[in-house]
Amino acid sequence: MSTDFHAQFFADFSKLLESSKDYDLVLYAGEGPARKQFNVHKLILSIRSDYFQAALSSNWLKKQGDYYVFEKANIEGDVFEILLR
Repeated sequence: MSTDFHAQFFADFSKLLESSKDYDLVLYAGEGPARKQFNVHKLILSIRSDYFQAALSSNWLKKQGDYYVFEKANIEGDVFEILLR
């Protein structure tokens, strides 16, 4: 029972990244043609990572319209996608 619950919970959690439903943060990783955009949830990144907890509450974050925007040019988009998953 517990294993099934955790597997389903993880699958549901992963769907947030796939669907970008109700996201509040647009994160750009990489530079030039390799730059990628990720529509993510600020709260989830903050809870799951001490780095993002600090980074997303600092002056690195700016709000544009309805979304927060975070630039992470020093890491390639493909690499960042792996880290998100």
